Amino acid sequence: MPEITRAAAAAAEGVRLDRSNPAAWVTLGDAMQREGVFLSYRGEDPVPVMAEAIRRYKEALRLNPRLFLAHHRLGQCHRLMAEHCLNQGRDPLAELALASRALEQARALAPKAYSLYNTLGNTYAMEAEYRSDHDQDPRPALEHAVRAYEQGLALNPRITKLLCNRGMAYETRARYEARHGIDPAPSLQQAVEAHRRADAEEPDSAWILNNLGFANAQLAWDSLQHGRNPAPPLAEALRALERAHAINPEDSYIVDNLAFARLIQARWEWARGGSPDAGLKHAGALWQRELALNAVERWPYVGLTRRALFAAQLAADAGRDAAALFQQARGWAERGIARCGGIPELHLLAAEVELARAAWTQRCGRDAQAALAEAARRLEADAIRGADRAERSLLLAECRLRQAAIAADGPAVRERLERVAQSLDESAAINSRRARLGAVRAALLSRRAAAAPAGEREALRAEARRLHAEALRLNPLLRLEVGDLFADR
Repeated sequence: MPEITRAAAAAAEGVRLDRSNPAAWVTLGDAMQREGVFLSYRGEDPVPVMAEAIRRYKEALRLNPRLFLAHHRLGQCHRLMAEHCLNQGRDPLAELALASRALEQARALAPKAYSLYNTLGNTYAMEAEYRSDHDQDPRPALEHAVRAYEQGLALNPRITKLLCNRGMAYETRARYEARHGIDPAPSLQQAVEAHRRADAEEPDSAWILNNLGFANAQLAWDSLQHGRNPAPPLAEALRALERAHAINPEDSYIVDNLAFARLIQARWEWARGGSPDAGLKHAGALWQRELALNAVERWPYVGLTRRALFAAQLAADAGRDAAALFQQARGWAERGIARCGGIPELHLLAAEVELARAAWTQRCGRDAQAALAEAARRLEADAIRGADRAERSLLLAECRLRQAAIAADGPAVRERLERVAQSLDESAAINSRRARLGAVRAALLSRRAAAAPAGEREALRAEARRLHAEALRLNPLLRLEVGDLFADR
């Protein structure tokens, strides 16, 4: 910080000596921008300093509207402001629009400045990622991002940042595809290939290895849930992430991605009849370490919630008391919401935990009405509206089906079952790939078969059995999540 302060003082002195020199204003803005980055890194509010930096860049542009560096730095500063909004759970789109406008003006002035294209692509990529996380279509922004990276690579095809960031843009596209019923594997393969090219150019970069590992981990995660073999991408993910972690063990993003890969390993081991204990233990230790390194962002809270939820479901499946583990999962979700409350994904995850806890209560033969009512309240809350709509509708269908299972047959139950069917249809209209969708639909058909006329009953049961078997074939882990729902009545 003293060095930054001295640089700012020197830049201010330069402006004092010549207020008509636009380069001096840019230098002063740069010093303030560095101070803002430093404050943000320390968890302090960078906005006042960043706002002052923006004013300095605008003064430079008032003196010389065609100054490339001022446009470029102004765009960078707005992008950093957007990143701060994102970390605080606020909408970054206004700042991102200002950033992209300034950077596009810089590109018009210096189209061969290849370093610009990385910042421009990252700005559009951040917009795409935010839109994807809030159930908006990220593809237009992704097209701009990929085009910017490719234009930079056309000028210099060996820039590893451009290669990796193009790969990450494909990953954002894959996440959108996964949420909307499109197979994300081709996009993820493109991401893996981009990161492999970067690794070949710069083989000992922890950042590149982290990106390569995470792309493979996402491919393994999708494979595990859709009946494909996750072992090859999981092995490559673990190799790359272990190497990255050995190079830079203090990078919280590397720690998070390695923990995620270890959780996938634990789930895969259980799915094929092995022990998940080692993977769970490693994942938990890594996420605790990440929390010590970076308690500001949502990732350690998401990871620790998912780990505790899986451990609770394993305990429940083994007939052990899972109350403490479900409470642990709930606690991590609530801590994440308290820290990063504006992120719909966290609210959806908290609702999923409540529903899983209610399912366990029901499975133990205890009164689950209050727990199911709390799960339904969370799933219908406004805070969850921007999350994955298909997932939300699917969890809501499961919740209503469990509520119907408690009540005696009658008009109210039949109405509730119709609402279950409606929620399932809404989920399927957005994303029909989820194996869980088939499992919950099988449970609904089984329930309807029990009350159907004799002539229809066997056909409904046969279809329910088929859907249930297919869902478990695609994703054996569903036995932990919704296995108790299905009854071949």
